[in-house]
Amino acid sequence: MKAEQDVRQAERDRFAAMVKADTGALDKLLARELSYTHSNAQMQDKAGFIGDIKSGAIKYLSIDPSDTSVYVFGNAAVVTGGAAVHVIQNGTDLSIKIRYTNTQINRNGSWQMVAWEATRVP
Repeated sequence: MKAEQDVRQAERDRFAAMVKADTGALDKLLARELSYTHSNAQMQDKAGFIGDIKSGAIKYLSIDPSDTSVYVFGNAAVVTGGAAVHVIQNGTDLSIKIRYTNTQINRNGSWQMVAWEATRVP
């Protein structure tokens, strides 16, 4: 139960860091092996994802998650859920709804996201 609560907190912290463009927090919350697949099928590694947030190419204005489920398997966890996302991506203002799945790993007592995949809800 504690591990599930910790993963949920890491999720909240990551979404907040994305909205605040807090690249220091993201560096801690994202695993070095990150594979991030956006809802438009664009794939990025950790450096590319953080770089786009730092440069402003991607600016998250709000992320409102819903119906999140967390399944912990030892030092790994799978998170599924939905979210309403308001983002400016390369100058385009988008308000979208997504379904997502991500994988978290516990590394040295901290949960880090290692994989993310999102699909837009029509």
